[in-house]
Amino acid sequence: MSFVNFIPIIIAFIAAWFSFYFSMKARRTNDVKEQGLMRARMNISIGIVLTTIACIQLFSFGFSWPRFIVGILFILLGFANLYGGIRNHKHIMNFKSQ
Repeated sequence: MSFVNFIPIIIAFIAAWFSFYFSMKARRTNDVKEQGLMRARMNISIGIVLTTIACIQLFSFGFSWPRFIVGILFILLGFANLYGGIRNHKHIMNFKSQ
């Protein structure tokens, strides 16, 4: 295995760590706007993790239907988390600047 095969794994671990970090930061703050901002960032991180895991499933191993279906489901969930997190982040940043 070359180093290129480990890049998605490294990305998934870093994004998972950021998800944990933003989750803990959201739980420890009392400001509602800051909590929403941290939860939006957590959703973005989870979306990156799921999308990266889906790419690993789809492209790193041989083809099989169960792996393909799980990969597609993870991509859909990852994109949904990314979309929701980005949308909430924009909304909260606009709300926070007012």
